[in-house]
Amino acid sequence: SQALGQDLKSSAIQLGKALNDPISGMTALRRVGVSFTEQQVEQVTAMQKSGDLMGAQTLILEELEKEENAALSFLMADIDHFKKINDTYGHQAGDSVLESVSNLFKDNCRKTDILCRYGGEEFLIIFRGAKIKDAKFGAEKLRKAVNDFKFVHNHHEIPVTISVGIAEISIGKEKVSDTIARADAA
Repeated sequence: SQALGQDLKSSAIQLGKALNDPISGMTALRRVGVSFTEQQVEQVTAMQKSGDLMGAQTLILEELEKEENAALSFLMADIDHFKKINDTYGHQAGDSVLESVSNLFKDNCRKTDILCRYGGEEFLIIFRGAKIKDAKFGAEKLRKAVNDFKFVHNHHEIPVTISVGIAEISIGKEKVSDTIARADAA
């Protein structure tokens, strides 16, 4: 029993490393505690290596949904006008903004929240045990943290804001991907 627990913990660590994003430093398993079989670890690792990060994240989210009994809310955040930041200040500035926003998210989320870079300038945050009103509070906290932060790259101050959408999943009645789509559209 103890050996099995260690194997699952080891698998979760391997899976987290497999999904590490070098710019944001986020993984889809940040402080999660979801158990995965060795086969699932191999499947997600293969997806990640082939560039199917969304498929890997979906697999993780489906496992989370199976284990979650309490409320579960999703937040999709986009960095506003990110292409303009890259075009105006350069891609290194864009990477710096991504890294800074990631750090602000990490600093302003609970230890139980799951953070991941969803693609490009999009982030997905899963608020575990949070109903929609709690997620709204978390979303406003993140929006304010980004709005109040002074982004500077090569002596240029870069104006950065985010847009967020949130949705609470109806466990057993809705797929995770549908909830994420609702949050993204909100």
